[in-house]
Amino acid sequence: MTRMKRLLVVSGIAVGLVIVVGSGYYLLRPKPLISPNLSSQLTITVFTPQSKLITLERSSVKYDSNNKVLSFVTKYKGQSITLSEQSAPEVFTDVPQYYISWLSSLGETASFGSPIGMVYLAQSNKLGSQPVAVTDAKGTLLFAKPTGQISQDDWQRYFLTMQVYN
Repeated sequence: MTRMKRLLVVSGIAVGLVIVVGSGYYLLRPKPLISPNLSSQLTITVFTPQSKLITLERSSVKYDSNNKVLSFVTKYKGQSITLSEQSAPEVFTDVPQYYISWLSSLGETASFGSPIGMVYLAQSNKLGSQPVAVTDAKGTLLFAKPTGQISQDDWQRYFLTMQVYN
């Protein structure tokens, strides 16, 4: 084989590899949880857990445009946890004691710190049979509702991974 033919073959193989690797990356790259179209409609800071132990169910993302509530499901230790996020009422900022008394009305049972602020566990007939985690962070009111029982330690581990969604 002549030197020119060898150069063409090697160049062709290199170009082919670049195309295959580039296509593979494009097809296998992580898909965003929130589509760019939906993201442009949101006026809240969105929080998501960031851990390999927690799965975000991309197909579960819903936005209620009438009530301006974003919700999606996560999986943690065999439990489904639905996160619902919306703008916190202005009265929570204007009258901080109002938020505390509202939490009491929900049947607050425990609280703990997290990277996004204080998280409160509540359980009452208003919220259903399972305890719910509630937090007001950066003007976003977040509810986390599991399908089953979650220990306070597991709630703390779950919320330790919570970060602002990019």
